[in-house]
Amino acid sequence: MSFDIKEQPNVFDDAFLDIIGNEFKFDHVKGLAEWIKNAADAYTRADVPDGSQFVCLRFISKEGKHPAAFSCIDFVGMASDDIDKAFKRWGDRRAAARGTGKRTLGGHGNGGKFYMRQMFARSQFITYRDGRLNVFGFNERKRYGYADGFENKRASLDDAKEFAGLADLEIPKPIGEMWKNVGSGFTVVTGESPERLRAWKSHVAEICRKLRVHPQSRRLIRHKQIFVWTPPNKPAQLTSEEIAPKPGFEGPYEFGLPESIEHDGKRIVFKNRKYPEARLVLGTSIEPFSRAGERSALNSIDIIGEVGCIGSYRMNELGYVKHAAQAEFLYGECFCPILEDADDDCVRNDREKLVDTDKTQALLGWIRSKVDEVCGLIAEQEQKEKRRIELNESSALNDLLNKWKNQFMTRVFADILAGVEGDGGFGTGGTGGRDQWFGDGKNSGGGRKEGGEGAGGTGGGEGATQKRAPRFPRVLLSSHDPDPLDPNHRPVELDARHPAVYQRTEDVPEAIYWINCSRPLAQRIIEQYGVKSTRWRDYLFQRHIEIILKEALYQTAKRDPELTAEKIDDLWNRVQLSAHDAAARDLEAFLFEEAFVADV
Repeated sequence: MSFDIKEQPNVFDDAFLDIIGNEFKFDHVKGLAEWIKNAADAYTRADVPDGSQFVCLRFISKEGKHPAAFSCIDFVGMASDDIDKAFKRWGDRRAAARGTGKRTLGGHGNGGKFYMRQMFARSQFITYRDGRLNVFGFNERKRYGYADGFENKRASLDDAKEFAGLADLEIPKPIGEMWKNVGSGFTVVTGESPERLRAWKSHVAEICRKLRVHPQSRRLIRHKQIFVWTPPNKPAQLTSEEIAPKPGFEGPYEFGLPESIEHDGKRIVFKNRKYPEARLVLGTSIEPFSRAGERSALNSIDIIGEVGCIGSYRMNELGYVKHAAQAEFLYGECFCPILEDADDDCVRNDREKLVDTDKTQALLGWIRSKVDEVCGLIAEQEQKEKRRIELNESSALNDLLNKWKNQFMTRVFADILAGVEGDGGFGTGGTGGRDQWFGDGKNSGGGRKEGGEGAGGTGGGEGATQKRAPRFPRVLLSSHDPDPLDPNHRPVELDARHPAVYQRTEDVPEAIYWINCSRPLAQRIIEQYGVKSTRWRDYLFQRHIEIILKEALYQTAKRDPELTAEKIDDLWNRVQLSAHDAAARDLEAFLFEEAFVADV
């Protein structure tokens, strides 16, 4: 059977509003943020620029029979037609725009009204526009309507200001200029006898502090003129929380959202012709956001729609973050207007969180991956800093080994490397780098030349001047010692895949070796035993032995082009045995005493 239904307006019981209103779980910070958004929308509809948008929050304490009251004041105002066609309607997402087609902060048209209804004994707004005064609000039974005798009541601006309690409020100059162009008006939204109100002065101060960081108000406070008025004091501007960036990670870090994301076997679309833009921007803080207190609200990702915030997630609400400690330094915004698409609306009534859908889960998963990516960079740098601090204690140990190495090489190399002449072979010839350390007694020239032709210097060869190579190899610690070849003297950072003993090309002529402290074995020893342990000292000792052996091989190969495996084995054994014997004699305390302190 089929019938033509004659349409009627929807009818619902007041209890339904209680059910919906309870979902907001209001506190006064959240509610006042909704009022500020409504005021900002009034200015948007009137085409008033941000710099001329003044919103005033007034807090009046209880005095005698007069109840405590919270108010939000804008200087635009409404006519009765605005009330009838917009404010009276529940759940109309078009109400905030009032038919202007402008993008507004008002979502489902409920937040400000529900705050008036749920959190005060009674509430109303006094609004003035075009010479007409209107008073509309909720009574003690949570029913709304016009105040008796105050619907489209004619009044002068001064009388209206007096009636609304604004006679003592100095009107900002930009507002006076605006009134000359578009006509005078204002709205004072007031809630009387606020619920859950604690000690007056401290609670009001706490509310103002929290408004600075609340996701629904912090962007407005940053861009518009929001004032707090506690009569008889003068209004004071509410300023946004300034966040100094983490040094070395100033950012911001911007990531474009992919057109689509694979989630649970589905391809979820986040960009199309209608919504071509979507991105995530992350910032850092020099201090971690506290886990408690007002600032913890900043440690969040705000989800931004076409105009305002449509949801906010603390970092711990994103799911498992690998670098959770580093995530306490991050905050950000994700601009993703497709979430407001009527065909797949992901925006809740209260705009605290998104509706839990596949699209929401896919987005949060992607955001989490990018948060972890930036956190990984911070963690990596922190690990490097930790290594530098730990390696400070290794510097004296390495200096001691450098001195021992030099003494050993002076004593022993001339005996082991047969055919070395002069001063034991050190610093007398070669063609650069290793060749300059141990001459072969036959060609002592060839040092690095500076200038034009001329007689050889001490080492012979051509050149006006000779730059003598270092007498001994210099062994330094990566991630700690400053680079002698860097004008800024920054440490050399080696990768875990670089060899345990490493030379860059430019290090060779300068006789510099680096012990790679990023090698997995080195890191394991440092983390498990510490840099004061005998294990770490032995690790450093073995690297110095390795360098001594390398140099012995380089010099022998230079003098003996037919170096065979047998010769290498023989040389290796002789140098190693000699070095170990010298270490047993000279480095006993260094290698075996648990509580050893280097004295260099």
